[in-house]
Order: sequence, then C-alpha cells, then structure tokens
Amino acid sequence: MRTNLPIVFILMLGLSACLEHKSSLALLSDDMETTIIRGGWVFDSLSDQRRRNSGILLQGNKIIAVDVENDSGPYNKLIQLGDDQTVLPGFIDLHAHYSLDFFYEGRVDEAHYNGLIYLGNGVTSTWSAGEMNPQRITDQRNKIQAGEAIGPRLLSSGPYFGGFRCEYDVKIAEDDCIAWPNDITDDEIRQEVDYWASTGISSIKIKQSTPRETNIIIDQAKKHGLTTAGHLANYLVEYDVSTREAIMLGMDRIEHQLLLALSPEEADPDELAEIIQLMIDKQVYYDPNLQMYGSVNLRQKHIENMVWTDEAKYFTPYA
Repeated sequence: MRTNLPIVFILMLGLSACLEHKSSLALLSDDMETTIIRGGWVFDSLSDQRRRNSGILLQGNKIIAVDVENDSGPYNKLIQLGDDQTVLPGFIDLHAHYSLDFFYEGRVDEAHYNGLIYLGNGVTSTWSAGEMNPQRITDQRNKIQAGEAIGPRLLSSGPYFGGFRCEYDVKIAEDDCIAWPNDITDDEIRQEVDYWASTGISSIKIKQSTPRETNIIIDQAKKHGLTTAGHLANYLVEYDVSTREAIMLGMDRIEHQLLLALSPEEADPDELAEIIQLMIDKQVYYDPNLQMYGSVNLRQKHIENMVWTDEAKYFTPYA
C-alpha cells in the first residue's frame, strides 16, 4: 500500500480480528498493562479507505479492540498520534530473502539488520524463501520468538531443496551439486525433509530439482504438514519442472513466473489462461515477486539504464 503521509505507524498484530469489539472492558485483565492509542487514522484492510482513530486498545502486546471511545478507560498508558500518522495491519513478505551479494558473488544470509529493515518498513511477518545459511536464520528466528531479538515474525524455510544449494554453478537440475548430488536417492531426500521439518521450518522452497526429486519432496513435506513452493525455471531459461507438472504433483505455491516467457507480452494467452484455471481448480497460490519481470529479466536489454540507485531514499524514517 502506498501513502502520501510522511509517517506510517505500524502495529504487529492484526486489526481485523477485533473489529467487532466496540466495547472491551470485559476483556481486560487486572494483571496486564493496558495501552490506548488515540488520534491519527486507522486502516483495517477490510474497507477501501482509512478512518479516524477514536482508540485502539492493547493488553500487553495484543490488540483487544478498535474504535474505543473516550469514556472507555482507565488505562496504564496513552499513546497520542498526530494527524499525519496512520495505523496499519502488519505487512507480510512471502518471498523475503535475507541474502547479501545476491548475484554471482556468493550469497550470505544476514538476519539481524535485514530483519530490522523489514520491520522498519512495516513488514511484520516474513518467509525466507530458501536460505544459504539456514542455521543462522533458525537461530535468529528462535531469538525473536523468545523475545531476545527484534525483528519480524520469521517463518523459516531451511536450505533450498534442489541443485540451487550450489548457487549459480548449477544451471539445470541434472548438473551435479555437492550439497544436492544428482545421484541423491529417494530415501536421502525423504531424510532431508524429515530433518528440516524437525527444526521447525514453515514451508519448503524447491529450486532446480528434477521431476522425480520434486515429487518426493512434496510427498514427504505433506506428511509433516508442510507446504511447498517452487522456482521452476532454471538458468538456461528452461523448465526443470513445468508449471503444469508442479501443480499436478501437488505443489502449493508457484514463485516468480507461470510460463517461461520473459515478459507478459511474450506469453501465450491461451496457455496462460489454461494454467491460471488449473491453479484455481487445484487451489495453488501464485507469488509473482514482481521485480522478476523488471530488473532481472530485462537488465540485458536495457543495460545502459541499469544504474545503481540510492535505495535509502525509499526507506521509511524508521528504517
């Protein structure tokens, strides 16, 4: 969501769950601190416009009610917002890499500062979408959950499941990768899923695996109640597993591209319509990750325009 306001105030726990609670005194507990946020504006994501904020009630760190009137006290703490501040539900980033050196130099996951930047821009939940240093992400996730570190809710994914564990040295799924050898057995794949499921990952990211490997990963993930997402195209602009095949194997989310076309104009409209209908029928989600049709796929065509920009000017004051 874009806003013309200079300041955006973010709450981490969803507003929409408590919209019906106009009066909330019966919900209060005497042994927890209560906070009231007054003034400014509120956008609840259930309507198309923001409205004046009469009061948002928190008990501890949980939102109890919105639209609380002035005579609903007493409270332990009052936060008064200005007219240029808007309260929003937290944003979710479903493809939130924590990587540095993103292309070709050796990716490294940095969870501490990246997490602060996500949080500072209003993203209160992230899924890491494949990790190069999974233990580092898991450690930070556990610290955040324990209240020992500041960051968004970090839904971890573990390492990439497939040849991309060797990064860009692997062009297609059949290439050998020391971390995911091309002679990996069915049982070894299942053991790999079992292990990472035991670490508390939320979903599995499949990238540059063969159809056989993909089928086994999906099957074993379902036994643990885990969903799967796939980056299906490889670095020769071919399919390791086609979108149709991935859907029929039971993949839950498709990342980036639905077809191999490098831009929407190149896509076959009939094929695209067929794939979209199949996704609707099978209840498969699509994560477009919009920059894939811009800076990544079109950078060679417009290389003279690919100049680095000062990203800091796009950050909020909190970042």
